[in-house]
Amino acid sequence: MAEESKPVEQTTEVSEIVEAGKVSGWLKENGFEHEFMELDHLGVEVLKVEPDVLLPIA
Repeated sequence: MAEESKPVEQTTEVSEIVEAGKVSGWLKENGFEHEFMELDHLGVEVLKVEPDVLLPIA
């Protein structure tokens, strides 16, 4: 009996490109190092900022 060959399913991971928002843009324009992480469930930017950068911003 011949074995039937089943097609191998290939899954490719698709990552969504999310454009940074107003705060991230402002930080970038003013030379503040940061990393845009994601948008939360309300659409608010989640940013990663080094502690040394927080004092000049505040």
